[in-house]
Amino acid sequence: MKTKVLKNNNLMNVLMAVLIVALVFFIIMGAFYFGALWGKNRGSSPNPVILPATNTPWTPWTETAVVNPTETPMEIASPTPTPEPTATIQPTEIPTATPEPTATATPTATPTPVPVDWAKFIKDIEVPDGTYFAPKTSFEKTWRIKNIGKIAWTKNYDLVFVGGTAMTEKTVSPLPTKVYIYDTIDLSLKLISPKTPGIYVGKWMLRNDDGLLFGVGAGADQPLTVKIQVLNVDPDASYDFILNMCEAEWWNGEMENLRCPSIQSNTKGFVSMLESPKLENGANEYPVLWVHPNKKIQGYIAGKYPPYKVQEGDHFRAQIGCLHANQGCKMTFKFQYQVGDQEKVTLAEWNQVYDGNVTKIDIDLSALAGEEVRFILRTFGMNKEFDAHDGFWLIPRIENVE
Repeated sequence: MKTKVLKNNNLMNVLMAVLIVALVFFIIMGAFYFGALWGKNRGSSPNPVILPATNTPWTPWTETAVVNPTETPMEIASPTPTPEPTATIQPTEIPTATPEPTATATPTATPTPVPVDWAKFIKDIEVPDGTYFAPKTSFEKTWRIKNIGKIAWTKNYDLVFVGGTAMTEKTVSPLPTKVYIYDTIDLSLKLISPKTPGIYVGKWMLRNDDGLLFGVGAGADQPLTVKIQVLNVDPDASYDFILNMCEAEWWNGEMENLRCPSIQSNTKGFVSMLESPKLENGANEYPVLWVHPNKKIQGYIAGKYPPYKVQEGDHFRAQIGCLHANQGCKMTFKFQYQVGDQEKVTLAEWNQVYDGNVTKIDIDLSALAGEEVRFILRTFGMNKEFDAHDGFWLIPRIENVE
């Protein structure tokens, strides 16, 4: 009996122990569970909420209760801060930069329209501006021009005098032929130099069939010009050596060719024209051929003129001497001629010193009548006063006295 009661007591003790162990186990497990849950919520505390600056009273943030312990707690999203309004600059507050003058954009130039009638000067064919003439001398002026307008020039177009000195009674000249666009034409006028010495300019323009004038230049408004200088020489001379001086071949004592007119060099010598020079015998109103030999004792300057056919009654006339203020001047003047390639022949020669006097020359050329000859004017320097060797031929010319 005792044994049965003892067995029952032992069984009860075992059951109680099992219950106690189970209870302790559940308590421990619950403690771990709730402790972990509390620690998680505490460690993942959300960031503070930044509320926009408004007049609404601030409400403290509170945690949201976990509805189901088995679910992951919801994280509270951090609200995005509202950006402050961007200040708007009123138009009146925008500074206006003043551009530098050099930075100002230049407007594109509008192309100038091509004139309907327009001429371009090409060159002077005859009588370039500045040509010398004797009084009352006939000559022909010729221009070469080009039609660069938009239409052809017809025979109804004219060349008309518009200003200056006409040097002719015919002030309107019709075009001799039709001139198409980009074609050229030589326009000529027969003129006569005035009887009084001086510089003269004649201005001429074209006129279309509507009576409108046009010319050359950028605006098609510039005239063609004829500009001459009338010298105080004998208009009745058969040949003038000053008016034709640059038709001659000039050289010096070193056989160097010289330009005409030459560069005034006391070393190489030169030839030029003086319109109203002062001579050793005083003032003079007639032009002279100014000659200066190269810098050497018996250095010389010579000019050989184009062929001239001598007529019965022809005379060579001139005056020779030294220019004013050349006291050391001592020179020899020679008048020569040459026929073809034959030897040069001296017709006459004169020695001249600075003494206040000039020498007049008059040589009868009748012995050469019918011959085509080339006349030569040759001048020598005869001492060491090289700078003083400024000689002259006063209006050297050929006159027919019959």
